[in-house]
Amino acid sequence: MNLGDLIRKARFMGSGTAPEITTVSEPVEVVREQVKSEEADEIAQNVSLLAAEPVSDETPALATSEATVTPRLKLVETPSTSIDTASIPVEAFADGIVITIGDRHYRIRGMEKNTSWERLAVNLTVWRAADPLTRHQANVDLCDGEKRPKLIKAAAAELGVSEDVIKRDLNRIHLKLEELQKEQIERATKPKDEEVVLSAAEEAESMELLTAPNLIVRIREAFRRLGIVGEETNLLVIFLVVISRLLRKPLGVIVQSSSAAGKTTLLDAVLSCTPAEAFLRYSALTAQALFYLTNVSLRHKVLCIREEKGARGATEPLKLLLSDGELTIASTGKDPMTGKLIAHEYRVEGPDALLTTSTAVEVDEELENRCITLAIDESREQTQRIHRQQR
Repeated sequence: MNLGDLIRKARFMGSGTAPEITTVSEPVEVVREQVKSEEADEIAQNVSLLAAEPVSDETPALATSEATVTPRLKLVETPSTSIDTASIPVEAFADGIVITIGDRHYRIRGMEKNTSWERLAVNLTVWRAADPLTRHQANVDLCDGEKRPKLIKAAAAELGVSEDVIKRDLNRIHLKLEELQKEQIERATKPKDEEVVLSAAEEAESMELLTAPNLIVRIREAFRRLGIVGEETNLLVIFLVVISRLLRKPLGVIVQSSSAAGKTTLLDAVLSCTPAEAFLRYSALTAQALFYLTNVSLRHKVLCIREEKGARGATEPLKLLLSDGELTIASTGKDPMTGKLIAHEYRVEGPDALLTTSTAVEVDEELENRCITLAIDESREQTQRIHRQQR
């Protein structure tokens, strides 16, 4: 016997008329099903308030034990981000580019300054084909979401079109400019390694020189015609160092002498016989310059530094480049998306040959161990030979 049975069998012991006892005629399970049905109705009512408009009857329904509730849900399609930017016409001019959308022309200047992803600042001018004298011009960063609404409002008012039209145009222009910016950044960061293709005649002439039995004599004669007197051994060694750039382990050379003895003249004579795309020449190098030389290819090239003392801060990376054939460095920088500090890796590929000069009696010992050291002939006889040649 449960509590409900006891209550129903209890007798009234109070004063006055006994109250009527109400008998529960419905089973407990039926009451539970009614409660469930009421809860389902309440859920269906809340869901229907969220739907802005009815959809097809194929929408999945919510089922209960006694009834099936079919709430009306609005299915919102996710906007597509794959816009065909190739269909956006772009005309290139000397002072910028022009993008035409409908009867509206947008001239963009200053794209070449946007070499990083966190900004897209341009000078923008917009006009309509029917009235080219009525135009709106502004300097704007398209990545700045706070200033774009002002530009949209001002341009729409000036041209007499709705703000939605200008807004849609700017969104398409933004996507197109991001595409152009990506190409621009890739061109700027890609190492410039020019490929030289010889003609059949040039290749035949080169092979004739290479296979000539008197090759060394012809090389010496070429330097003599350049006005170089003596220094035949030094010239040949430097010439071989330059050619070694094509090897897996190129060589390096340091030319030592007192000031104005002709060190640079020797290097210039050899480099004048070297293809321009095969060497890089610098007056000086800072300590970290080589690590960030990612936009120029050093692979199988000659790195010529006019004076060794102008690269004393970069001695360590020079030694690593000669020994390992490459340079790598991890540097801290900002993530363009999050703004947080992250590590960026920079890699400079070699190998490369090294040419430099020095007036110091002693140079960096570790760098000298990796190079051939040459001394200029500073004798009285050599000076007299030079004077006779000049007369």
